[in-house]
Amino acid sequence: MKTVAGKRTALLSVSLILSACGGGGGGSAPTPAPTPIATTAFTKWSAVQPGVNYKADGLGQEVTGTASGGQFIAITPSGVADGYSAYLTFDSALELSRLALTTPAPTLVVLDKADGATFTNLTLTPGASPQFVGARNSTSVAVTAKPIDLGWEYQTFGVWETGLGTTSRTFGAMSVGNTAGTAIPDSGTATFTGYTTGSYVNTAGAGTTVFADLTVIADFGTARSLTFKTNNTQTSSDWVVFTSKPDLNLNGALTIAAGTNSFTGSVNSVGGLAGNSTGQFYGPNAEELGGVFLLQGSGVETYAGAYGAKQTP
Repeated sequence: MKTVAGKRTALLSVSLILSACGGGGGGSAPTPAPTPIATTAFTKWSAVQPGVNYKADGLGQEVTGTASGGQFIAITPSGVADGYSAYLTFDSALELSRLALTTPAPTLVVLDKADGATFTNLTLTPGASPQFVGARNSTSVAVTAKPIDLGWEYQTFGVWETGLGTTSRTFGAMSVGNTAGTAIPDSGTATFTGYTTGSYVNTAGAGTTVFADLTVIADFGTARSLTFKTNNTQTSSDWVVFTSKPDLNLNGALTIAAGTNSFTGSVNSVGGLAGNSTGQFYGPNAEELGGVFLLQGSGVETYAGAYGAKQTP
């Protein structure tokens, strides 16, 4: 085993656009709320207690988009970077009750039940229990995984959009968790299973939320490679009705960067979109992984999002 720091190298220069709930009118984006205060640094999900504000750090990407008549007409990309954080608070049932997201920009998104935000459990069929939770208020929307319910320990992921109802909107995706002392195996293979969420924006600029199952096969030997594959891809514009979208199933070939716990490489969709993904391993023995991705077609056509997965026995 080789222990490496969580710092990543060779960041990809990619763009992102997410459109979880459409809309778009005049005006400028709302003024961000004050930066949340981290009460406790995140370590693992089995240690989470109700009412505590946990801070989890990681990588992400965002973009500013221009909307007109409820459709996107232009996007301005950023690159994948470190310095993204999620602040998460859970209620007595260990259901998410407050979510705050910060970026290096800085962008701040706060969704809090106490302030009127609504939280909705989302189930990717044929799942028996929710794998995601969606949250929204008048200006922002987000979708995150439910790591406690999924039996994960070290990471989670999510996507968001802010500036709803304006012509200038900011979109993002992040993968966060605990990379302290992560040891990458020197040999062998491992299979990771999990989920992705993101947004697909078609050539006309209309967007919808995307969900999918994820399988990643890691070769820790000489190849130092990952085979990335999603299936059972479904879209939803209202988080109630889910529609199969197999042309957004993804295939990718990623490489583990030497001397780090990060990986990067190309990803393509069945329908012909092309792009990249960057991610990293989480946990003391690389038990889990997560990352972000972006694929593009013609014009504003974009599929972008985030993912997380855990090693299977």
